[in-house]
Amino acid sequence: MVLPIQEQHLILKTTTIVAAREQYIADITNWVTESANPPSSMRGPAGVGKSAITRTCTEKLKETGQLGAAFFFTATKHTNPSCLFTTIAYQLATTIPDYRTIIDERISKDKTLIEKKIAFQFRSLIVEPIQELGKQGKRVQPKAVFIDGLDECAGKDAQAEIIEIIASSVREKCTPSHWAIFSRAEPRIMSTFKQGNIASFTH
Repeated sequence: MVLPIQEQHLILKTTTIVAAREQYIADITNWVTESANPPSSMRGPAGVGKSAITRTCTEKLKETGQLGAAFFFTATKHTNPSCLFTTIAYQLATTIPDYRTIIDERISKDKTLIEKKIAFQFRSLIVEPIQELGKQGKRVQPKAVFIDGLDECAGKDAQAEIIEIIASSVREKCTPSHWAIFSRAEPRIMSTFKQGNIASFTH
């Protein structure tokens, strides 16, 4: 049977996309599990499958115990930047018992922590507890943290701040995490990644 040219093109395009997705998944998981270089480029319009790639990667890393946390911004449901680091802290606490103990103590003493500005949340709920564990001689093994759909986060300033906060933690080496951010290439997001104090610490 000979397929019409249009159908042949569709099958070829679909096969190419599937192969590209599989390669991206392999590259991203190898970056976490084997400290390999991350993929040099992963680009595509909305709906092409970036979130599907993210979810597959998180599932694979969860199976190996190397997933720290994953957060998915969505335009219809999860847009609040204040939920990001509190959710990541909660997920980390489910896999690191000693970390959970510190988080529980902090929140019981100050229940307003989850209402603070995101930079304060990051420092109080993620950085300082990990540093405290280090002082106790309890090293936290590197884990992957995935943030999907940053462009769906409410507020361009918040989007830029999230990148800056994470990049700063990478620069200061204060969180033992592989941070992966998936997003459409919005101008503010791209310009933030291109800042001199961020570009040198990111791929």
